Amino acid sequence: MMKEIIYRYMLHHGGISRAWKTREIADAFGLSAYQTRYYLICLSREGRLLRVVFGRGTPGVWKLSGVNL
Repeated sequence: MMKEIIYRYMLHHGGISRAWKTREIADAFGLSAYQTRYYLICLSREGRLLRVVFGRGTPGVWKLSGVNL
C-alpha cells in the first residue's frame, strides 16, 4: 500500500528528527498534494505520524511519532 511506502521512505530518509512538508512527499512519489495528504492523515490516525504545523492556509508539516518504528 502507498501509505506503507510513504512511511518507510520517511523513516529511511530522515527518521524521527526530520519534519516533512506534504509537498516534499508528494514530489518524491509523483502524487498530488491532496493524495499525499490523504495517506499522511491515515498514518496520523494510526499514531505513526504527528502533524506538527496545521491550520488553514499553512503547509502541512509532519514528523514520525516514534511509535511503531
